[in-house]
Amino acid sequence: MVVVVTTEQPEGRAASPAVTGWGGSTGAANGRRAIAAAAVVVLLGSFLVGMLRGPAADAAIAPGQVNLGTAGGAADVAEPAGTPLGLLDRDAGISVKLSDGNLLWLFADTTLTINGQVAWYSHRGTGALASPGNPFLLREPSTAQGWIVAPSTGLIQGGGIGCPVGYSDFYWPSSAVAVPQGGGRDQVLIYYQAMCGQGTNLATFYSIATGVAEYDYDAAAPPSASRPIQANVRNGLLFAPMPGHTGAGASYGAASMIVNGTVYAYGCRYSPYFQSCRVGKAAPADIADGSKYLFWNGSTWVQDINQSADMSMPSALVGVKGSAAWIPSLNKYVFVDNDWPNPQMAIRFATNPQGPWSEPTMVTVPECGGRTCRAGEIHGSLSDARSLTLTYYADGLSSAPRAVTVPVLSSPIGYLDRVTLAGPNQISVVGWTIDPDQAAPISVHVYVDGRFAVALPATGSRPDVGAAYPGYGPNHGYSGTISGLAAGSHTACVYALNTGVGSINPGLGCASVTIRSAFAPVVATNADGRLEAFAADGAGGLSHAWQTTPGGVWSVWVPMASASSTAPVVARNADGRLEVFEVDQNGALMHSWQTPTSYTGWSSWEWLGMYTVGTPVVANDLDGRLELFAQGSSQRLLRTRQVPG
Repeated sequence: MVVVVTTEQPEGRAASPAVTGWGGSTGAANGRRAIAAAAVVVLLGSFLVGMLRGPAADAAIAPGQVNLGTAGGAADVAEPAGTPLGLLDRDAGISVKLSDGNLLWLFADTTLTINGQVAWYSHRGTGALASPGNPFLLREPSTAQGWIVAPSTGLIQGGGIGCPVGYSDFYWPSSAVAVPQGGGRDQVLIYYQAMCGQGTNLATFYSIATGVAEYDYDAAAPPSASRPIQANVRNGLLFAPMPGHTGAGASYGAASMIVNGTVYAYGCRYSPYFQSCRVGKAAPADIADGSKYLFWNGSTWVQDINQSADMSMPSALVGVKGSAAWIPSLNKYVFVDNDWPNPQMAIRFATNPQGPWSEPTMVTVPECGGRTCRAGEIHGSLSDARSLTLTYYADGLSSAPRAVTVPVLSSPIGYLDRVTLAGPNQISVVGWTIDPDQAAPISVHVYVDGRFAVALPATGSRPDVGAAYPGYGPNHGYSGTISGLAAGSHTACVYALNTGVGSINPGLGCASVTIRSAFAPVVATNADGRLEAFAADGAGGLSHAWQTTPGGVWSVWVPMASASSTAPVVARNADGRLEVFEVDQNGALMHSWQTPTSYTGWSSWEWLGMYTVGTPVVANDLDGRLELFAQGSSQRLLRTRQVPG
């Protein structure tokens, strides 16, 4: 990372056009100093970037990607085998977690085929429940319909669109979010695609609009034949297809998720040469009103849908519709689609819902080799930092959607909170780390100036971390001290030691701190005859102590909140007040003085407007005013003095 320095002010100090009581400096300009500082920062940035690789090598992944393993554990998402509804052929499959822990599954076209004949068909989709302990085993209301048993009803109710002669209308759920209402009740808001098509010939299908329907779930009154899973249309013409595309799954809402009370709705269009996806957002209460949405225009959120822009999604693929989820424990947004018709899922990651999205990580689904797999979905409530759960439909393999898990080859996460002076020639490091592969604490390695210094266990109590990652507990803090360091600037970097899956020991951060050189105490006499001493404290800062009465006992040592790189210079003003001068770590000449109303109170440190090398010299003029001389960075002699008044 290159940092451009555009100011000569020392970091953390505010510039003042007129330093209190002092005139400007004379001598060489300070521009050369700023250029030198910029060069130092550039070199330090390069050093830190290199150091962040850690003791183990980085995996060969692009920025933003996450290492993923091989998909496995394939299972049907279906009713129990041998039951009447176990014969259902369902296309696609999305899920939302309800507040009582159950999962609500929603499917597009659903067919019951018996002896090679279609006995029942829903062009409005179907819904089913599953328990958290067995999320792929479905249960749903059913009724006897003549000689068969079939789902009680279709899912999407209402919203008739009207299709040309020879075409049928279809209402396929494409994504959904659940909004808890309290008391085991949830408002499930379902985006669906309203389409026209001829029979099962997908080549004839075209999108009319995205609509929104609502299903109200009550754990106290679970679905039954008299209370089937039905969603009533709230707006059947919410969004028109995206410009230039009319295929299925083109409009906003083809994928959606709810994060911190905001619903994000995605839509994509595809060709062999590009993948174009956009996103809008709205509050749950406004989800059925297209005028209440805001749309991402590439830099901010705007109300005009015509100003929306494609999200950044490198490496185009030929997908179907896309799906999205926020995985809290992974701290990532995930976007999944088929690289249709290849036997692969394309999985992208982002730190913001609008991207930019990473290059796709291609995950091969073994059983999709040699057959067409489609309708890939990510299931956020079934995914975490350890694995992602995906579903898809595999032609010719099973009548039910299939579910697989993809291991996340997780590397530890965490942070270096601070590096501080801890005592003479000592620094301390404090932070936290978690390995998503386990709840047990791990360890960190600390490197100082590129060399290994100490291993520390991350077992300290951090309630803030436990609250942010409740599945892992609070005991993931680390802290420790490194001793025996020489005076000067030191950079400490911390690396978390990976356990289980994963391939890197990631850097948690680096920070620099300066240990001051020891210097002999400096003693001055106050106007009332009391002595005052200035000395380096245990942490390398400047402290002072004073006699409480002339020739009497001494006060305790009091820090002066400085970071000097040289011994201080103490002088007495014409009115008897002491004034201290020092050069800080950046070479800036600073001063502090006793306040006029007290010989024990001191001002804050202020910059005298010059950068110097070495220790300045201060003397009193004939009228008592202080005059200061110092060597500038350009080897010229600099001078400044107090102005009258």
